[in-house]
Amino acid sequence: MSQSFAVWFVIGLALITANLPFLSERPFVVLPWLQKGEKPAPAWLRWPGSLLFFACWWAWHGWAIG
Repeated sequence: MSQSFAVWFVIGLALITANLPFLSERPFVVLPWLQKGEKPAPAWLRWPGSLLFFACWWAWHGWAIG
């Protein structure tokens, strides 16, 4: 695969994935809190999800800051 093709492939992939929420009319985001219209999950499932979310957030920002 040439570098030019790889660059255009990434640009095309970015355009497609950026427009997916408009096609499905739903946000593609995973958050530990409820969004409008979302069914409530049991507490035993929300706690591990919240911990995982904030652990990933902390790891990303800790890595990015240095």
